[in-house]
Amino acid sequence: MNARAMLEQAVAENASDIFLVAGRPLSLRKNGVLSMENEERLLPDDTAAFLKEIYELADNRDMRSLLSHGDDDFSFAIPGVSRFRVSAYKQRGTLSAVIRVITFRLPDYHMLGIPDAIINLGLVLRTPEIPVERFTSGEEARRRLPRASVSVLCHGHTT
Repeated sequence: MNARAMLEQAVAENASDIFLVAGRPLSLRKNGVLSMENEERLLPDDTAAFLKEIYELADNRDMRSLLSHGDDDFSFAIPGVSRFRVSAYKQRGTLSAVIRVITFRLPDYHMLGIPDAIINLGLVLRTPEIPVERFTSGEEARRRLPRASVSVLCHGHTT
C-alpha cells in the first residue's frame, strides 16, 4: 500500500490518527480505539518509504529537518480527501510518525450524540481579558476574573 492509499483508507474508515512505527503494524485510531490494520510489522525501510511519500504529498517538503534534528511537525491537504497534521520523528534510529486526520467539515452534532435540546440552548463563550490562572474552585474563578466579553452563538449566529 502506498502512502496516499493509506491516508485515503484512514479517512474512509473515519480514523482520527494513523501510527507509523517501525516494529509495529500500521495502526489507526477509530472511535478512540487503536486497531492494527494487519499483523505485518513495519520495517524501518517501510516507515522511511511511507514518510518519503508523505513528504512528497506535502508539496515535496524537505526532509532535512527531520533527518538532522530528529523531528518535524507540519500539515498538508489532499484535495477532495482531507487535511493531515504530521508529527514525524526519529525513534531508536528509525523514522516514525503520528498523523492526525483533520476533516474538511465539522461532524454533524447528531453523530457526536449531542441532543437537539443542547443545540437549541446555544453556546455562551466567555473570554477573559487576562490570562486564566489556576483556581481551586469555580467560585474563586468567578470572583477573581474581571468582566469579560461574552458572545452567544445560536444556530450559527453570534450576538
